[in-house]
Amino acid sequence: MKVYIAPYPFGEFDETLLYDLTKEGFDIRLNSYIRKATGDEILKDIPEDTEVYIAGTEKISSSLYEKCCRLKAIIRLGVGLDNIDFGLTKDKNVLVTYTPNSPALSVAEHAVSLMSAAIKKIPYLHSQTVQGVWKKEFTRLIYRSKIGIVGFGRIGQLIAKFLMPYNPTLKIYDPIIRANDEIVFNAQHTSLDALLEESDVIFLAAASSQKPIISHKEVALLKNNVVIVNSARGTLVNEQLIEKFLTSNPNAVYATDVFCNEPYGGPLCQLKNVVLTPHVGSSSLETRIMMEREVAEELRSFKLTGTFKNKVKST
Repeated sequence: MKVYIAPYPFGEFDETLLYDLTKEGFDIRLNSYIRKATGDEILKDIPEDTEVYIAGTEKISSSLYEKCCRLKAIIRLGVGLDNIDFGLTKDKNVLVTYTPNSPALSVAEHAVSLMSAAIKKIPYLHSQTVQGVWKKEFTRLIYRSKIGIVGFGRIGQLIAKFLMPYNPTLKIYDPIIRANDEIVFNAQHTSLDALLEESDVIFLAAASSQKPIISHKEVALLKNNVVIVNSARGTLVNEQLIEKFLTSNPNAVYATDVFCNEPYGGPLCQLKNVVLTPHVGSSSLETRIMMEREVAEELRSFKLTGTFKNKVKST
């Protein structure tokens, strides 16, 4: 089975992974750029006889399906599927899977770290200290804060678990309401508007949405000292409105690992009341190894059964 691996690096931290797959009969071809490549570059690089395409975040165009007429499956190394056109995969009879389990722990850890950095003003105080400015500032307690989580899947639930020692008043919003959530996580299901209006800290952990979760109407509901943590999708917020809100409310903070367009270099970079990281939520060494092993297990499943353990339902 001929397999093309677009993400770079792959197999670097688990020395036996590629060797084992090759020994099992997989014909592995790696991205020849030896770096992260764009969708257009991958289109040039991918062999025409590829049967399984292991994809990163690069946009997958219709031209790739035309070039790779033997393509049977796409395995997304990661969680987001925004770069895949499911209309095309259905037309071309291409199965799609991803690695939903591995990144969750790292992303949730990163989200809680962003919250701590924002509330305790750690980036600002570090910058001041190394510049020779020894000035103490008051911050806020996380303990017993009113915290809202928008989206209560794998990552949202892990965030809730990590927050338990802080004994927060925890409210959650998710279209799917599970009866035991309130008992297990000592949380209360509520409406989106109520969550936005009442929370001191808001975690955005929802899947991608057709429109921003925080836009004109929702910004008007926010507290003037709210901390918003976005570890899910840049498109969940209207970035222009968030910038205006932060400018008008200097005690509010937007802490995000994701942006509408990446790499990001927009006006949020000019604000002091932000904490910005370059989409590294899942970039822990242990998580990368787990994600690659999850890809390997899906390859084995496809070879043996013709399908995937985590097959995306829309394909």
